[in-house]
Amino acid sequence: MSEQFNEFIAKIDKQEGRTFVKAESEYEKRLRSADAEEQKRIEQALKEEAELIAKAQNEYEKAIKKAEGTDIEKAQAKLQADLARAAEIRAAEVKRAQEIEAAKIAKAALIQEARIVRAQVLESAKVDRSGAKYIQRVSRTGDQYLIKLRDAGATTPELEEARRQINEKIAEAENRVKLAQQAAVQDDVVRRTARLGEEREFMRKFGRLTDEHEYVQRRNRLADRHRVEEHEFIQRRNRLRDLPHVEDHEFFKKKR
Repeated sequence: MSEQFNEFIAKIDKQEGRTFVKAESEYEKRLRSADAEEQKRIEQALKEEAELIAKAQNEYEKAIKKAEGTDIEKAQAKLQADLARAAEIRAAEVKRAQEIEAAKIAKAALIQEARIVRAQVLESAKVDRSGAKYIQRVSRTGDQYLIKLRDAGATTPELEEARRQINEKIAEAENRVKLAQQAAVQDDVVRRTARLGEEREFMRKFGRLTDEHEYVQRRNRLADRHRVEEHEFIQRRNRLRDLPHVEDHEFFKKKR
């Protein structure tokens, strides 16, 4: 039975591993798609800007050719054409900047969605794995209990009643796993997991998540814990000193 249980655990571990690999592959695919969509929109924005600038230049040249009258009138017409062309170019630049900004915002939304989907799959896989193990452990414990009852000479009705109770426990375990699965895919859990992954990616990208950084964090946490323990010890010692006849207390002897 132990071998069967170990085989079952190995099987669900393997399934979880495949799920993780698939989730990461889908995540990378979504990131590539977001990059491609952003690049496409940026190229389109640059193309439209170039077309608008070319159109403004064409209108400028036409206005210069149509200019008639005295030199002052021609200079005024040229000035008006210059101003009109500058306004058109500025409008084209603003439109291009807006389109690129919109493309970046859309990409960020796609990336966040990809992170949420990945986190949702990973959370669900973890719950499935732990839930399957939990149900299997309940079932195995029930089987072992039945064997002990049978070896102890339990009657058939007693064994049937024990089996019924075990089945109820298994059904209860399955229901608890279903509830956990539902909770695992809630937006708050998924978004929190996705945000944590996003922060780790940011730190890794900028070289902040290094072995040295993690070592410093662990060292600081350990130092904080020691300070808390020392503070608690001093408080306990002071409370004991306020009590009568505590000179021979074992706690006091150790730390005296």
